[in-house]
Amino acid sequence: MSDLLKKTVELAGAYVARNTIPRGDVTRLIANIHATLQTIARYNTLSDSEAAPSQPAPSPAAPPADTVINPTRKRGRPPANKAVVAEVSSEESVQPPASPPEPAVSLEDSITEEYIYCMICGQACKALKGHLDRGHNLDPEAYRRKFGLERDYPMVATSYSEKRRTLALNSGLGLRRHTEQEV
Repeated sequence: MSDLLKKTVELAGAYVARNTIPRGDVTRLIANIHATLQTIARYNTLSDSEAAPSQPAPSPAAPPADTVINPTRKRGRPPANKAVVAEVSSEESVQPPASPPEPAVSLEDSITEEYIYCMICGQACKALKGHLDRGHNLDPEAYRRKFGLERDYPMVATSYSEKRRTLALNSGLGLRRHTEQEV
């Protein structure tokens, strides 16, 4: 088995193990990963010498129809807006970006009394953690790292937090229980 095919199997297996995808998309996923790796290999070969690019290899066979794809996914639906495989052209650099991405909402405007605005897409949320998980497949720590935010950057709107606090106190949470000896 060639190194390219081994890497394709490794990447596809890792992706399918962590994401829920329809059976019909597995073949396309494998073909996209393989084509992308071929493009990267071709780009590396061309940058070393000016050789002509090779013909793409045929895509691997489809999995059996009864194959179950990731039946143990712990979280609900798959993340929206998640690209299956990034396409790389010979003109693009394979290096990661040096600076944080440009936020959809400025840091000052992202925090209001009523809402916390997502800096990735600009959506208004009362609690940002769920949106980050479902919409962007990020946890709060990764989100803070992505935009260089402080550890105490809020994930819940102030008014929502206060409302939940009041409800908890009114229902008796946070109060010490009185035992018969204390009364």
